[in-house]
Amino acid sequence: MKILHQLGHNAKWNIDAFTENDIGSGFIYSAFNFTLNKINNIDPEISTVDLQYYGKKSGTAELGKFSTFPFHPQNGHQADKTTTSNMVNIYEGIKYQESLSLKKIIIPAYYETNAVNKIISVVNTSNKYLRENRKKRSTEYYMTIVLSLDMLVNANAMDVLLSALTDKDIIFDGYYVVCESDPGYKKKINPDYDYVENLCRVFLTLKGQGFKVIHGYSNWDAIVFLSICDIDYVTIGTYENLRNFNPDRFMHEMSGGPSDGWYFSEKLLNLIKTKEITNIRRLGGLPLIPDDKNIFSDVILDPGFIWNTHKPDIHKNYLLALSRILNQIVQFDEKKDRINFCLSLIEVAKKSYEGLAKRKIYLEDESSDYFLSTWSSFLRSKQ
Repeated sequence: MKILHQLGHNAKWNIDAFTENDIGSGFIYSAFNFTLNKINNIDPEISTVDLQYYGKKSGTAELGKFSTFPFHPQNGHQADKTTTSNMVNIYEGIKYQESLSLKKIIIPAYYETNAVNKIISVVNTSNKYLRENRKKRSTEYYMTIVLSLDMLVNANAMDVLLSALTDKDIIFDGYYVVCESDPGYKKKINPDYDYVENLCRVFLTLKGQGFKVIHGYSNWDAIVFLSICDIDYVTIGTYENLRNFNPDRFMHEMSGGPSDGWYFSEKLLNLIKTKEITNIRRLGGLPLIPDDKNIFSDVILDPGFIWNTHKPDIHKNYLLALSRILNQIVQFDEKKDRINFCLSLIEVAKKSYEGLAKRKIYLEDESSDYFLSTWSSFLRSKQ
């Protein structure tokens, strides 16, 4: 397993974490946040690109930096364009990445609907193109697969899709799997059992058939997925839109809303609202939440720290804490040992929440333990 930074707004924080703190092994640049000229100059040895052909342009306003990519579907292509013209955009996206001499190329996918037959058509046509035009065998090609939440929990649809993705004629080296997680109101990750189980099934099926997997826009529930599946690349992002894929972001202007930031606690396996930190400290619960040997945690838990979501220490704390957990998991070769290790983390988290409750500290909504039981039940079922 290698960790890739999913780059977006304020990518300097990720780059600093990589160069100064040895977090991660490379980057995924996004067309939404970086102009073509910027991407033209990325390091091909450690970088790859998500061209993000995820939706149609809404109205006449250009979104993000898409307008700098002449072959991008958002750049002048309206909703009435045919599938054939959309495939030309995909071919041009492949050629562009090849011109950068990237070691890993993510084949962009543009799906007009979530219908499985549409996805399979794009996959097969892209596969045919690659078979006829592939030049460098040393370059790895990853096909983008976008899974809507409705599709993911539809067993019949997933059977059909996975059968097509693992067909003997497929020559992709792997898949770039992007999933709409839709955590729900006042939640940061999806606690639904079926979501966890079915996404694991996707990873296990692809890996079982010899394909490499990049888990794009992954959140900290990658802890569970990695305990079950030998995912090749897990992404880590700073802002929430880099950890929870939402296709609407690529079709409409969206605001993340005001926030002072969040504290990610390894001991709780969760994000804590900024405003809760003062109360936790006041009631003596601070020893139950800090990340060990984490310079960013030390800084932001200092009583004099002034919280603001645009301060890099807040996000670097998350990047360092999560990357350490992920790297600890893959130290175990056997799946049973990974599962047991993950279960031990969950038990620590449960006891930490209990310890806070004994001090009359009750974390609610996003900061609560709403997902721990699902994780525990799922992992125990796989022992």
